[in-house]
Amino acid sequence: MLVNENLVATVKITNTGLVAGKEIAQLYVVPPKTTTAVERPLKELKGFAKVALEPKVSKTVTIEVPYKYAASYYDVGASKWYAESGEYSVLVGNSSASKKFLEGKFILKNDEFWSGL
Repeated sequence: MLVNENLVATVKITNTGLVAGKEIAQLYVVPPKTTTAVERPLKELKGFAKVALEPKVSKTVTIEVPYKYAASYYDVGASKWYAESGEYSVLVGNSSASKKFLEGKFILKNDEFWSGL
């Protein structure tokens, strides 16, 4: 069980334009391909970080999510949250439709039911 451990994504964002702007880095989790539970979305938004940038300036942002929350969905039948064991992919981009994501993976070793945030 991974209770106090966090998934951490750190990305550098650069405003390449000539005017000030804002960007949102979005962290998505892709459920295991071996999932036997319910049908889940292809990717689930689990965290984000918004940053304001002046022209030609870069900033590093960090998105941090506990592994348990990153892997969980609400199981209606059990009336509890369920974190299913398996290998998860992590995608970080500026939208769900992004053509280019930064990618990573994590493994949750044990299934876990829990009753709330």
